[in-house]
Amino acid sequence: MIDMRAWHPIAKLLHWVMAALLLSMIGCGFLMAQTAAKGDFAARVLGLRVYDLYQLHKSIGVSLFALLVLRVVWRALHRPPPFPQGMSAGVVRAAKLTHLGLYVLMATMPLTGWLMASSSPLGIPTVVFGVLPIPHLVGPDAEVSAFWGRLHWMGGVSMLALVTLHVAGALKHHFVDRDDVLRHMLPFGRRLGWVVVLILPFAFVHPALAQTHWKVDPAKSTLAFEVKIGTSIAFGTFSDWTAHIQFDPQDQNQNSVQVQVSTATASISAPQAAAPLAGSSWLDADAFPVAEFVADSLTWDGQHLTVPGTLTLKGVTLPLVLSGTLDIAGSTATAQLRSTLSRHDFGIGDANPAVSTDVIIAVSLTAHRVQ
Repeated sequence: MIDMRAWHPIAKLLHWVMAALLLSMIGCGFLMAQTAAKGDFAARVLGLRVYDLYQLHKSIGVSLFALLVLRVVWRALHRPPPFPQGMSAGVVRAAKLTHLGLYVLMATMPLTGWLMASSSPLGIPTVVFGVLPIPHLVGPDAEVSAFWGRLHWMGGVSMLALVTLHVAGALKHHFVDRDDVLRHMLPFGRRLGWVVVLILPFAFVHPALAQTHWKVDPAKSTLAFEVKIGTSIAFGTFSDWTAHIQFDPQDQNQNSVQVQVSTATASISAPQAAAPLAGSSWLDADAFPVAEFVADSLTWDGQHLTVPGTLTLKGVTLPLVLSGTLDIAGSTATAQLRSTLSRHDFGIGDANPAVSTDVIIAVSLTAHRVQ
């Protein structure tokens, strides 16, 4: 016999999945607030970087909005079970207003968050669970972003209050009124349902963790150098090099990069310089087969990237700063960086005045975010 007071399994599924997403999103919001106040709070508590935390929060918000649309359509096509007999008109009215408020907030909070992120001067992209890029709705404007941020914060406080009221009402039905309102919404029966309710919020925490490591695409990246020989510019490249990049746009104190270059793989467009390039008076690839650049910080303002580090070349370690542009679209980053060094500082080459002392380092990089 069908119990007309029970919710349809699809309605139950939507309810509990959305509840789990909502609680996870509120949890992320709490961690984000603590991180803003205490810096490394999220990293110390969950091993999360700020960028991962914000991307997870936004990913959950987008998912919640999509499920809300589906739930509204389902609710329009399927009448919900009636309220229990004996409930006063005031309690019924309060329950309906609470439900309506939750629906309104679940619709408006993702939108205010989207507008806040879109108008942020940082220009950080939104990528749902590291897969689906979401375009910005408006251009960057600090005042506009702050306005939407205040509305988003107010919505979060209101959401927490309504969720607390909703949960309190459900528990009152179960433990005080001792009716079947909560039992009819529990998934998979009463006992198993309680287990699912307790563990479901944690099922959505992991997918967006550790999204700050980047893998270089060698087919789309080059490590080059330029040197003036006589009146001409000679262009050279290294064909064998690796880079280990850890970069979080919103937690830039944790960034680092390590590049190792096989000096024997250097080539140059000037025929007269090609033969001696790897020789002992120049790169001396036999004695120093690897050059290394190491940086413990990367600074990005949404467009310009600065990478201060040290270069170890031919046994000499000196400071070197790479600077240029960085563009992040979804999970792909492209950078164009340059720097200038003195070859004499590293004991490279002789004092031939036909060869310029300054050497320009040019890096064209394409990398993909990985877990």
